[in-house]
Amino acid sequence: MCAQTDGERRFEHHSRRHAARGRTHAALFCVALLTGRVDALAVCRTCARGSSTRYASRMCVGPETVDERTAVLASSKVATVASVGGAESNATCTGSEDVAEEEAEWDPRLLTNMLTKANSSEELLLVYNESGSIFNDMHVCAFWSRFGKLMRNSASEREWLRAHRESLDPIREQTARMLPQFETRSLSNTAHGLASAGMRYVPPWTSLWDTLAAASEANISAFDPRNLANLMWAMATAGCKTPSLYDGVASASCMQMDDFTPQGISNLAWAFARVGHPAPELFTAIANRTIPILSEFSPQGISMTAWAFANAQQSEPALFDAVADAMAAQIEEASPQSIAITAWTFATSGHESPKLFAAIEAEACKRIHLFNAQGLPNLAWAFATAGIPAPRLFDAVAAATPALLKRFTPQGLTNMVWAFAKAAQPAPALFQEVSEELLLRVDDRISSQELANICWAYATAGHHAPALFDALAPIITRRAAQFNAQETSNLLWAFATTGQDAPVLFETLAKDAQGRLHEFNEQGLTNVVWSLAIHGKAPLELTSALAVEVRAKLPNFKPQGLVNTAWAFSTFGRTPAGLFEAILAEAETRLGEFNTLAISSLVWSATNIGVVSRTFFDAVAEQLALRPEEFGARELPVVAWALATIGYESPEAFAIIADAAVPKLGNFTPQSLANFAWAFANMAYTSESLFLRIGEQMALRLESLKVQELSNSAWAFAVADVRSDAFFGSDAFVDACTSKECNEKQLCQLHQWSLWCDEIDAPWPRLPDEFRQKCNHTFSTLAASPSNLQGRVCKALQTLGLQPEEELHVEQGYSIDLTVDWGNERVRIEVDGPGHFLPNSRSPLGSTLLKRRQLQRFGHKLLSLPYWELEMLDHPNALTRRQLQCEYLSYKLDELTGMRLAARGDGWVVIDTALMDRRPELFEESDEVAADAEGTQSGARDEDDEDDDDDDDDDDDGMGAEADAVAEDTGGQAVRRRPERYLRHQALNDEALDALLQEVLTANGITPNWIPSSTGPPRADLDEPTAIVDAE
Repeated sequence: MCAQTDGERRFEHHSRRHAARGRTHAALFCVALLTGRVDALAVCRTCARGSSTRYASRMCVGPETVDERTAVLASSKVATVASVGGAESNATCTGSEDVAEEEAEWDPRLLTNMLTKANSSEELLLVYNESGSIFNDMHVCAFWSRFGKLMRNSASEREWLRAHRESLDPIREQTARMLPQFETRSLSNTAHGLASAGMRYVPPWTSLWDTLAAASEANISAFDPRNLANLMWAMATAGCKTPSLYDGVASASCMQMDDFTPQGISNLAWAFARVGHPAPELFTAIANRTIPILSEFSPQGISMTAWAFANAQQSEPALFDAVADAMAAQIEEASPQSIAITAWTFATSGHESPKLFAAIEAEACKRIHLFNAQGLPNLAWAFATAGIPAPRLFDAVAAATPALLKRFTPQGLTNMVWAFAKAAQPAPALFQEVSEELLLRVDDRISSQELANICWAYATAGHHAPALFDALAPIITRRAAQFNAQETSNLLWAFATTGQDAPVLFETLAKDAQGRLHEFNEQGLTNVVWSLAIHGKAPLELTSALAVEVRAKLPNFKPQGLVNTAWAFSTFGRTPAGLFEAILAEAETRLGEFNTLAISSLVWSATNIGVVSRTFFDAVAEQLALRPEEFGARELPVVAWALATIGYESPEAFAIIADAAVPKLGNFTPQSLANFAWAFANMAYTSESLFLRIGEQMALRLESLKVQELSNSAWAFAVADVRSDAFFGSDAFVDACTSKECNEKQLCQLHQWSLWCDEIDAPWPRLPDEFRQKCNHTFSTLAASPSNLQGRVCKALQTLGLQPEEELHVEQGYSIDLTVDWGNERVRIEVDGPGHFLPNSRSPLGSTLLKRRQLQRFGHKLLSLPYWELEMLDHPNALTRRQLQCEYLSYKLDELTGMRLAARGDGWVVIDTALMDRRPELFEESDEVAADAEGTQSGARDEDDEDDDDDDDDDDDGMGAEADAVAEDTGGQAVRRRPERYLRHQALNDEALDALLQEVLTANGITPNWIPSSTGPPRADLDEPTAIVDAE
């Protein structure tokens, strides 16, 4: 064996001297060897007693490396040290120096020093394993403080801990046992170390944190401001749930607030905001303390304090104003993280500060490359949420993002695209890159909120990402029940907006929503019903449930929500009873809050579904009058179309629309121009100047006009009878019409336009003969639909002895309801039902006026019979009704032709008498006649009664149902009065009456003179009544 060197002998001797002191000194000496601390052996005062510091250092310095120290330890027989069990070693020390060493006392501060200077967690645990049994509260505190610092600053240390976490079990258990005896400083520092090391409030650490909280709460009044702040920071970082401790900390902090440092204030505020524990009094105290000393805060402290108030939803405007000024002044010294946090804070709190945001934008743009993967999306999110236009900043963020994209969390990726979508900032390259990155990470680890926000962002931005949506759809479908109401409505909206084909997703989400519609707010309900309308599939059960929920919440709907909901239900084509009326009633009371686009959309929806509320449209007309200049080229055509479609008769409203539209016609789309012209023509509000301006605009866009727009416009000008050389004067219009495929309705409209050209002998290019014949043929072969009213008129004409021709087509292609010969005139009769007029009005529609005008201009003798005149002839007594109809028609035909071919009403005396004599069972005496029979004047008077009053025939206007047929002075021959008896109309309908009349006429050979002769000349004795032979 090689001889020992002098150094080795001294080292071995020194180790034996330590072994003689027992286990404690032996353990410390071993640790000193392994840690290589120059002053480690001075832990035993014996080493330095009686010797100079230089000698002690020389004696205590060991080999340089851990391997060397370990080798020396093994070769110097220090194994006896490790095996010491508390008994004295056999090794002895000689001299007075050894005696002094044995009397020396151990200093615990040197162990603390050794713990604080450990280079790794492994070394730190070695110290604990060798000396943990003698740890006091300061040693435990020092251990966790150093351990936390190592974990916080070294990734390799964190990696080591993941593999050796169970090695902390002994120190964890020992800490828990010792905590109740800790002083306040040790408690706060231990908590700080644990939190820094990443020991969260989860098993097996839960019991330790609970013990620490209990020990701290028991001594909370003894904590100074620094320890209060550190303790609270640690508890918040670990996520401890100890509300009673937080109450104690808040109370103690309020009492000592003036002694807190700026950093302590920011840490305390941050901690309470982080745990979400309500402490309004504390936040008020913090605000009052902070404002005067805010200039002493670092930029990080300022940002964290403001963040805490925003996160805790504590409204302190004065504090936020002070923070804005202080942060703007220090923005150049602030870190990118502090800048991003400050922006997030003000956006979240809603506190406006344009000056601060301008400073943030300027500084962030200069240092955008320094922001990390968390700061960039937070910065963009803040500006988008605050609604601050910052295109330069968004461009900078978009440019910096690709380099960091791999480091973004799913939430970061979500926030980034959400922010750009919210700010309406176009960034197609960014959306594409994020889409590709998300496709690599599509799995169930993406949260429900992130899924909903991603889809919302892409739909809002209008960025088409079918591959991404296809990948997300199955995940969303599987997790349908996990989404809250807002997320469900946003997902439905996003997939409907993008037009993504995902029927299973729609069905699943809709079915899930149906069971919890009460959880949806007004916006959510709107999104659901709108999405289903876009999707095109809405189960009746679901729409009914939606209608119930919508009606219950209508007063809380915003104008846009009412508009979108109305649009959706009108698109379904079916609306639960009363819903649309309720929507219009709600909108009517707040129509002043609606913008003009919303008004036009709501008007369109009501018209589309066919719900007409006069009071609502009156309110719309009122808004037109109040703010006509706000209605633009998009809204005016829609409102005009809707009012015309429902037949809203208001010349004043249309005059306002016309005046507002004229200067804006150049901004109308071709479809809007065509609809606008159609609306005014349909309502027969035909301003020549307006149509000429419309024609000029149409001429400029002939090449872009669709065939529907061409035919509608041509028809409208024909109705208006306004010549537009600009529109029709060149070959362009005809070429445009003939070069496109037209449907049946369009061919009919062009036929009427062609008739108009003939009507006015217009010098314009005409439709080619072949095309014109096609239009005429289509127009002439339209299927006619005779109405019941037309049928009754036809029968009345037959009763008059006429032979009416039904639905006869004239040369111009028009189908005529009835055609008769009256005298020597051929009369065209149009029975105009309610569909020929404006609703609740006697004003004819434009189409009715066009037909009348063109038939008359082409030489036809036209008789128009409005429905309200015919309805006035209605009577429960079928015979009386027929009489009135015949008298009315005779009068109208006479009036039209200038003839008087019938002695009105006289012939009915013969018919009445013959019927009553032949079929008395069909008659019954009226109550009024029976009562009169008891008086002196009977309804049936004697032929020779000289006191009868003579009524002039001319007083009978042919409309009265109860007028008596009185005796006429006809040269000595009396005419029998019509009996005051009524047919039992229940037993005698129109058909039976026709047969009975024919029977009576045939049996009696009667040809009354009120039936005109179709061959004879007009009667010349119109002014004198003709004697009627008594049927008897």
